[in-house]
Amino acid sequence: SIFGEVVSLVGRADELEELDEALARATEYLSPQMVLVQGDRGVGKSRLVSGWCEVLVGRPKEVRSYVGRAEEGDGDRELIGRLLRSRFGIEDENDDERAMAKLREQCQEVFEDRRMTEILHFLGAFMNLRVRDNPFLRVLEEDPAEHEKIAATVLRRFFEADSQRSPLVLVLENLHFADDASLDSIQQMGESFEGARIVLVAVARPKLRARRPGWGISEGDVTEIGLGPLP
Repeated sequence: SIFGEVVSLVGRADELEELDEALARATEYLSPQMVLVQGDRGVGKSRLVSGWCEVLVGRPKEVRSYVGRAEEGDGDRELIGRLLRSRFGIEDENDDERAMAKLREQCQEVFEDRRMTEILHFLGAFMNLRVRDNPFLRVLEEDPAEHEKIAATVLRRFFEADSQRSPLVLVLENLHFADDASLDSIQQMGESFEGARIVLVAVARPKLRARRPGWGISEGDVTEIGLGPLP
């Protein structure tokens, strides 16, 4: 908006259609999609994606969208943590006890199970939230590689199960600032999703590919949208 007035999104009909088509493939064929929106600073990448998400809210079929935003100097998997905080509605100012209660309640709804200790441990770790001490989890923490492998599986399974309730659009803003661990986790997650109604929308400047030339290139469904200035 400018001076409090909403400014319409114009001149991006083809790009909006590409986003819609990716969502249709994910929804109709249970075929998870990744869309990489690239362009120089100020060209309108975020406006395109936020405008599309605004349109989705007004459609008859529910589609939920959540945003994780990378920041310059991010630490290990901070982007993943912000995406999960967006999904669970956990604000930074929430105290840990209240945040964990939100996490537990919503995970029980998604998995339809009240036994959530291990799930909460792994998802909570992305957000720097800890469950009560548990001997089994202590053993896993002594093997970082195994702990990381299970954490990645839990993250993937959560989003897969969540997408059965309604399709998900997971927006990853400023991906060129993301830490390497987050980039690895996102690519791995995107390539391993199965039967999920999920669209991963990665928004980045071209410097992402300069830094990680092979990122986002996989055998899965990947759509690249390059944005230039409006005429």
